[in-house]
Amino acid sequence: MLPYSTNAFTISDGPKKRVLLFFGAIVVYRDGSVSRIENIEFLGLWGSNILRKAISLMNGSTRRISVTLRPRPEFRFEDVRQRTVEYLGKDPDLLEQYFDQEEDPEPVLDRVKRSSTYEELFDVLEVPEPTDCLDILV
Repeated sequence: MLPYSTNAFTISDGPKKRVLLFFGAIVVYRDGSVSRIENIEFLGLWGSNILRKAISLMNGSTRRISVTLRPRPEFRFEDVRQRTVEYLGKDPDLLEQYFDQEEDPEPVLDRVKRSSTYEELFDVLEVPEPTDCLDILV
């Protein structure tokens, strides 16, 4: 489970294989909408001219992509909160992204468990704008 900017739905870098790992991911938005990544289409190298495309290739194959999302209204807040708790509990290193280095991670996990809205959940995890959604690999 990671904070994720929706800008990543239009551009990617690195190997196609790595990008395709996100196929099937559940994406949760701050407003409470939930979608699943149904398709990822590679549209070509990023850039409007040959020089920019060459630079994109040299910088790790930065590509334009198109991501198809399908709404998943059956996911309720309680489901998302529970998955968040499970994933954070399984990967303590991931939890470190969400608390001050001097802060004990357990209170952060407790605040996640007590959150009652998507807004609270995002605030507890300190998800910054424009990183306005979370992805949960399923």
